[in-house]
Amino acid sequence: MFDHVKFGVSDYAASKAFFLKALEPLGVAVVSEGPPTYGAELSSDGNASLCIWQTEEKPAHLHLAFTAENRQQVEAFYRAALEAGGKDNGAPGLRPRYQANYYAAFVIGPDGHNIEVVCHEPEARRTPSTPVRTASCSCGQLSAITAADPDRVSVCHCLACQRRTGSVFGAQARFPANSVTISGVSKQFVRVGDAGSRTVFNFCPTCGATVHYMTEGRDEHIAIPVGAFAEPTFPRPTVSVYEERMHTWVQIPKDIEHTA
Repeated sequence: MFDHVKFGVSDYAASKAFFLKALEPLGVAVVSEGPPTYGAELSSDGNASLCIWQTEEKPAHLHLAFTAENRQQVEAFYRAALEAGGKDNGAPGLRPRYQANYYAAFVIGPDGHNIEVVCHEPEARRTPSTPVRTASCSCGQLSAITAADPDRVSVCHCLACQRRTGSVFGAQARFPANSVTISGVSKQFVRVGDAGSRTVFNFCPTCGATVHYMTEGRDEHIAIPVGAFAEPTFPRPTVSVYEERMHTWVQIPKDIEHTA
């Protein structure tokens, strides 16, 4: 239907960088460009194109939806857009209220526009892959997104974890740090462990829920509370630590690693 869509942006350089990175999984690149007041034309096939230009005007926010060939492209867009500075507005997933096979993700761009990438192909045409998982705080302002499998899932019975979680133990999943994309604003609390290690906890300043943390000197890993994923099918723990402080009524699977 459309030959091209053109709209003004408040920061031409930032918007151009955002769209190029976010839409790179779809093969989008600059096909022509002039000065900022003229703008740039972005396209993947040379037929339909997206055009942006510098302006001081404040138009109403747009909803731009781009077509993906498969669901992997939707997920790749979502990760790339968040890394480019976008704000999560809907993780990859089915939206059956639109159509049975409507698989989409949504990110708010630099000027507040709602950027969507959608795939209409059925699940049967998709190559199986690790699902995109989203952990978030209670209000949804702070989130951590990953498409990687956890390196380790553990439960910790130490008193510090009991106080921090308000539960009888803490359950956390460890991921490669470079596989996790953080979105939102957080405050930090540093806890010094029994052996002197320093762990930096990042929590939402609005609802107070912890979403991710990292131990200083081990920057290659990031830990995320299992409960933040709200996923009952999440992989079960493989190790249990500080069991000397475990509540007497708690039962941990026998076939995992146990540490007193």
